[in-house]
Amino acid sequence: TDSLTTRAVLALADEYPTPVFAVSQPDQRTQTGQVRPDSDSERRAILLATLRELDRVGYQKLSPTVVAHEAHVAPERIFRSWSNRASLVGDAWRLRQAYARSCGETLREDLERLLCGVPEEEAATDDPYLAARTIAAEAQLDSEFRRVFDDMQRVSAAYVQGALERAWRRGELHREANLGILADMISGAIWYRLLIVQRPLDAQFASDLADTVLQMAAEPPAGAAMPGNSA
Repeated sequence: TDSLTTRAVLALADEYPTPVFAVSQPDQRTQTGQVRPDSDSERRAILLATLRELDRVGYQKLSPTVVAHEAHVAPERIFRSWSNRASLVGDAWRLRQAYARSCGETLREDLERLLCGVPEEEAATDDPYLAARTIAAEAQLDSEFRRVFDDMQRVSAAYVQGALERAWRRGELHREANLGILADMISGAIWYRLLIVQRPLDAQFASDLADTVLQMAAEPPAGAAMPGNSA
């Protein structure tokens, strides 16, 4: 589609062409035929280092060798467990989506949890939110990574929908509020800040966003659909 967002991420992709995941994947089995056991501590160190590098250089410039150095492991440790950049980044991003395993007591708390995985200092860098922007760009160009990206989006979309449903059950939202439209508004506002205006995704934004949603859903709009319906 010829949308402003699509043009923005494609322009970013042109700026950061994707190199090949250069080192071939070694055999994952030992000489006895047993699959090598993964070290949980090593794996977590690799995934955290991947997130730091994503924030620093973006998806297309992510180097598994640099990640290995930052995680204090041999590069072969990465290639033994991940066959390509997409799978490595997909696993790393799940750490940033840990918010999905818990929930707050109000819609405001839930939105703060949603944004807690995005480092606030990213807004102050020369290239704000580079990780999310380059990931979105790659998803437009690489069908394999698009599947990983879609999985990421399903997690966040399900969390937003769940947060709104909990708010509705608590009585924070009017009983006829259109939760599908509200979910689109929340996700759209976040991606607009990430991709277009690059403004902070912080606790203040989460609070303001929650206030806006609550104000809009306080009274039933004319002809509103029932909760859970989307446009």
